[in-house]
Amino acid sequence: THSAPKLNQFKKTTAFRLRVEQSEFGINMNDFSLNTADVLVEHYADGALVGLQLSFAQPIADDMLEHAKHIAFIMLDHVLGEYDFAIKVGPVDFSLDAPSAQATPLSQFPIVFDAFWANDLQHTAIFPSGEHNWAGLTLSHKETPDDKIIVFRNESAQSLLGRADLMWRLQVSYSVYENAQLDQAREFEDQFTAEIEHFQEGISTQIVFEQQTRTMDWHVSDIEKASAMAHALVAKLGHTDIEISCEYDPQWHSYLRWVA
Repeated sequence: THSAPKLNQFKKTTAFRLRVEQSEFGINMNDFSLNTADVLVEHYADGALVGLQLSFAQPIADDMLEHAKHIAFIMLDHVLGEYDFAIKVGPVDFSLDAPSAQATPLSQFPIVFDAFWANDLQHTAIFPSGEHNWAGLTLSHKETPDDKIIVFRNESAQSLLGRADLMWRLQVSYSVYENAQLDQAREFEDQFTAEIEHFQEGISTQIVFEQQTRTMDWHVSDIEKASAMAHALVAKLGHTDIEISCEYDPQWHSYLRWVA
């Protein structure tokens, strides 16, 4: 709780439950016992998250199946820890089919999960260095195809997805009706990004241009400091027609909506 982000609207912060030190254990509920070695896990990439498919090493009686699934969810929460389960895991499904050879007992899954998150999904938790890799895409509204949405997404920011110190999204929107206003937006973007990334206090994640508005997002650690920096820079540059807002977004929903 000492390292929890500032949340002024909450009086008390309770830490997530950490992973259990010994990942092989059993749970007995209502005269039914299950061990973490009895639960098998297959994993896959669900966009930028980890999808899971659970099965059982031994057949479960039909009248105990829902009970066994409930216990398996409790075990999964204990083995991965509440934070990773809440932030890094996507869909969780159960299969009654025979598990594949790649299935891992839940008792051995944490090391597999961590390796997949860092190596396969490239969420290394390390700030990217050098020039960032940006990807662009153009989308059209179904009802009004001529209204385009242009998105520039910082692919390099994916390395930081899931970091517990970058839970806030700062958004700055500029009204852009002429080239001079576009230059202002870019001027702010360049200076603020340089300042917030210098001490690794945040990272630029995306730019969206829609209906004459250029919206820029950063994920930051200290939202009060970042917001104050943004307002101070706007005042220094003398810019107008700007909206600065923030949102608590620990799962990076705004960023991930562009992930296929």
